Amino acid sequence: MRVPVLLAMLSLGVFACRSTADGVPAEASEASSEASGRPPAESAEAAPRAPSLDAALESITAEELRGHVTRLASDSMRGRATPSAELDEAAQYLAQTFASSGISSGPSGHRKLAVACGPRGEDAFNVLGMLPGTTDEVIMVTAHYDHVGETAEGDDRIFNGANDNASGVAAVLSLAHALARAPTQPRRSLAFVAFCGEEHHFLGSTAFAAAPPFELGKVVAMFNLEMLGHPDPADPRRAWVTGHAYSSLHEWLDRGGAKDEVTFVSGKAIGPVEGNAFERSDNLPFAAQGVVAHTIAAGPLDEHYHAVSDEISRVDFEAMVPLVRSIARAVDELAHSEARPVWSDEAPGRFTRPASNTSRP
Repeated sequence: MRVPVLLAMLSLGVFACRSTADGVPAEASEASSEASGRPPAESAEAAPRAPSLDAALESITAEELRGHVTRLASDSMRGRATPSAELDEAAQYLAQTFASSGISSGPSGHRKLAVACGPRGEDAFNVLGMLPGTTDEVIMVTAHYDHVGETAEGDDRIFNGANDNASGVAAVLSLAHALARAPTQPRRSLAFVAFCGEEHHFLGSTAFAAAPPFELGKVVAMFNLEMLGHPDPADPRRAWVTGHAYSSLHEWLDRGGAKDEVTFVSGKAIGPVEGNAFERSDNLPFAAQGVVAHTIAAGPLDEHYHAVSDEISRVDFEAMVPLVRSIARAVDELAHSEARPVWSDEAPGRFTRPASNTSRP
């Protein structure tokens, strides 16, 4: 999550997505399978259906989440700066994990989309996986997988980014793995996207929104997951939604949280920074094009935000489980519904116009 936000984005021509081959080196494939507990696979195969949604969601465990965060936020990943060899390694891991979970590639046939994602126009990857529905409507579930790299001095120089945002990426991966096993095919397709360059003012998500692989007018909603690993110890089953009152999306989240007694509140209930965070994450480029797009987080911003102390050891994986399962229930209900969330009268007018590929934040 970016604090503060840069509202002026780069010009449209920079952002064309370019498909690239998804070959994964053996060592990356083995690391993927070791962390996730699933065998490596070069291409997705249909996952076996669970007898119920509850049974499918049982795969979202603290161990599963820990495996993904450990893989992404270890010291060997050197803070996943955009661009870097370590970020490319993370992209390979994400593409391989989608494949081994039974998640299909995007419409281009590739999972990794090369975009100008670095601060000087360097290439990095957005990573896309899809669960096809029976209609052309789409729900996006997203997170950024980059972080801020290393500092020049100090005993600990690595910004591991375990909470920001390996926790959000782990939630997307685990949620995708579970919903691939839901008992019935969804009505709406599910697009799972990991963005590069969020820490450089949303370059990856802006590129994706400027040259989307599917029509943005068909996107029903976007659930953007950020920093779910430090829930408030006083209320660990409370998450917050940026721009909560701007749309009716929270109604699906409220129903999704009922079983595990998870509540989804406005960021204003957490604090002034959280209450003004709607324009500080990857939901912004999509909201600017009319898509109902919100970021979901947990706990207040703390002293570990953008600090070298954002370590794996500080992530509360047990507390993440009910949060991620609740979001998965909300996504699943919306995926099977004919209803769709709508902007409210409280939403700024620049977020309520119809989607186009030329609107800018």
